[in-house]
Amino acid sequence: MKPQFSHFLLDILHVDQQKPAVSQLGQLSAQDWQIIVDEAIYFRLTYQLQSFLATGAQIGSSLPKACHNQLAETVRATLMHNLWQQHQLHKILLACRDADVPVMLLKGLWLTEVVYGDLKARNSGDIDLMLHPQDMPKFLKIARELGLTTPVSEGDMVELMRLQNEIPLYADNKPSFDIHWSFTRPGEENPIDEARLWQRAEYSMVAGLPCLSLCLEDHLLYLCFHTALHHRFLYVGPRALLDVAKMIYRPPRPIEWDYFLDSAQDLGWQRGVGLTLELVRVHLGVSPPLAIMQVLNPTCVGAAVTAAALDAVFSGQEIHDSLTPNIVRMLDERSWRKKLLVLMARVCPSPEVIESMFKQHDPHASIYSLYVKHWQRLVKDHARKLVNLLFGDRQQRDELQRAKLLKNWLDL
Repeated sequence: MKPQFSHFLLDILHVDQQKPAVSQLGQLSAQDWQIIVDEAIYFRLTYQLQSFLATGAQIGSSLPKACHNQLAETVRATLMHNLWQQHQLHKILLACRDADVPVMLLKGLWLTEVVYGDLKARNSGDIDLMLHPQDMPKFLKIARELGLTTPVSEGDMVELMRLQNEIPLYADNKPSFDIHWSFTRPGEENPIDEARLWQRAEYSMVAGLPCLSLCLEDHLLYLCFHTALHHRFLYVGPRALLDVAKMIYRPPRPIEWDYFLDSAQDLGWQRGVGLTLELVRVHLGVSPPLAIMQVLNPTCVGAAVTAAALDAVFSGQEIHDSLTPNIVRMLDERSWRKKLLVLMARVCPSPEVIESMFKQHDPHASIYSLYVKHWQRLVKDHARKLVNLLFGDRQQRDELQRAKLLKNWLDL
């Protein structure tokens, strides 16, 4: 279900500076403003709301002082977090450079520094790094020498890389890095030729150092893939649409749209890319050239699919907020054998995967107790949703239908 002021949040992100109309803001009560601020914080749009309010004294004066203070403190926390992440990234980039280990930065700090150009404008979250699979053992050794905690040993990496595509690294006992060795999840998403993406990678100044990242076109494609195909528009929030809009509206260099289009088709991502770009066009007022959109042909999406995607964008930021793609995948399978395979992959993953998920939090625990922790988390996150579905809860049933509609359209 959308938040109460979802349209207001989209309006403040829109390139049309006349949205929302100032006359509408005068009708908002102090309670309304508090809800708007809470929703902006939840969806990580505090800087954007603060900037919008600063555009005119008439607008800003209508906001209660407590809300002003709440926004200012959240923006300050974003700045401090990003400065800390900059420091962490600087250390690891230097160490990898000295050890001759290529590393590529994705999303996060690259977007904050190169696209937004302001450390206050976007919370970078975890630092996403991409490595060649053969460099992972060497990289884990580098990470430990820097005081980072790795959830698995070098010996477990070979099996783990066969089963998943990333692991977290911890700094000061909190997740700080997501380390990838492939862009897609084994067995769930179609593999791609990462070598081509490495070949076109570009350097930008991030954290005070030349930093390798995806080329601009590939990064834009990856953002669309991550939003539409990896997350099925769940957990990303409207900021994912803003990231795409920012890259198109004020790119760090001109975008080679022909390459972008050819790559979207070669990767098989055109439906997810087209749907993401259509949401950005309709709700934020930013679009690639018309010829590109016509080839991607998002007009064939239909109102039901675009509405479902926007609902998913606003449905929540955490896994327990909504039906996960894996639950939808399991429920949508017609074969009971395939349903069971999907279920077992989630209930009983390999010991290497379980250790990568939980060993950091309890390094001396047995593998059996780690499985118990995993099952407890599954029950906490998903049991209520499945029970509600079983007893015909209308909201949960509507969510399932929305998720199935998106899945079936994207998978065509």
